[in-house]
Amino acid sequence: MRKFARVLAVVAAAGGLMALPGTASAAPPPGCWTNTDGSTWASGTCPTGSYKVVVQYCRPNCHEEEGYPATNGRPSSITFSPGGSIASVTVKYT
Repeated sequence: MRKFARVLAVVAAAGGLMALPGTASAAPPPGCWTNTDGSTWASGTCPTGSYKVVVQYCRPNCHEEEGYPATNGRPSSITFSPGGSIASVTVKYT
């Protein structure tokens, strides 16, 4: 019984760690860059073309959100109300 309880505790702890939002950031395409405060806003910019910022937003579950399209060096951005976290930020061409 003790061994079962220990295994259960380890599985619960591992599950909790995997549920925590990270701060990793997917690499944007070459020449593009991103910026974020990690919780309420993110932006992405590329020198040419049409693109949008893409984030993994967690509150409490993580899901993908996209900012408005932008072009030719203008920022694509997205904002959130306080209480969640941005796990990753990248830019994708549209």
